Formats: sequence, structure tokens, C-alpha cells
Amino acid sequence: EINGLVAQNEALAWGEFRTGNVGIGGTTWVPPDWQTLPDRFERGIEAILPIDNPLELAMMFSLWSARELMKNGLDAISRPDTS
Repeated sequence: EINGLVAQNEALAWGEFRTGNVGIGGTTWVPPDWQTLPDRFERGIEAILPIDNPLELAMMFSLWSARELMKNGLDAISRPDTS
């Protein structure tokens, strides 16, 4: 649902997993095969949903997302210096 709001009119399909493999220019990293995405997401959600505290739940979701990026050699937040 969040992706549907954030990516609306910005992605080919928003609010759903991509249905094809993609590449990223300027890097040798290859994103996961599109067919593995629903299972990867479900396993991550199953691991964090039992957390009752809303603050801890949000923090774990954020850390889980950042970990997935960093595990694959990407910075969790990348912002060019514009100063």
C-alpha cells in the first residue's frame, strides 16, 4: 500500500512487485530475481509482525529494509551533497 502511494505515476506498476528482472547502471550488483520478491517480503514481514510495540515495529521494519540494501552493497540512504 505504501509503495502504491509513493510510486504512483512514477513507476510502470505501483503497489505491486515488479514482474521482470531489472538492472542498475553503474554497478555490478544485480537485484534479486523478480520471482523471489513475494517470498522475500513475506519472510521479512513474518519476522517483524509479532512485535507488539508500534515504535519497535516501525524501527525493525526500517532496519530490515536498510539491512536488505546494505547486504547487497547499497547504502540505505543515498543523498547527493547539494551544498
